[in-house]
Amino acid sequence: DALPNPVEALVVHDHYAFLAAGRAGLFIYDIANPASATLVSSLDTPGFALDLAVTDNNAYVAARRAGLRVIDISTIGSPLETDVSGGGNFPILSVDILEDDFIATFYPRGFIAPVGGGTAPRTKRLPPQQFGIWQRIAARNGYAYIAAESGGLRIFDISPIHDTHEVGFSAKQGPEDAFDV
Repeated sequence: DALPNPVEALVVHDHYAFLAAGRAGLFIYDIANPASATLVSSLDTPGFALDLAVTDNNAYVAARRAGLRVIDISTIGSPLETDVSGGGNFPILSVDILEDDFIATFYPRGFIAPVGGGTAPRTKRLPPQQFGIWQRIAARNGYAYIAAESGGLRIFDISPIHDTHEVGFSAKQGPEDAFDV
């Protein structure tokens, strides 16, 4: 079967492949048998599915102006949207896993992440004169790595999330819109 077009992001978790498929939303394939991948389910999410991150129970879909869509995947054959954060004037561009939850970037530059449990996320906006548009995020070991267009690779200490601050950067030009840490 043909894949939805465009596929903006792909995450493999356990024996499933999750695809963020633009206006078509989220697609989930069973890849336990690599010779016979099977579409298990899909969910037509609002907006444009640009990026995604996956935990054992949730898929987080960055859907630009439609926000960060939180999808319950505990029943893999019946994904169910349970929450939304951000969006509107702060389009969500990228998402990654932070501990067992999410951290996302919004346009033009800022973080959104849950703080202290519950679904009320904390946002941190940075002044407009700083860096380029934050295109991608990868979070590892208490740091967020941001691909920021003309602003280069920006590195932030995000532990704890309520006191984030930049610790380094590289302004070297390169293909900053696609990397993994």
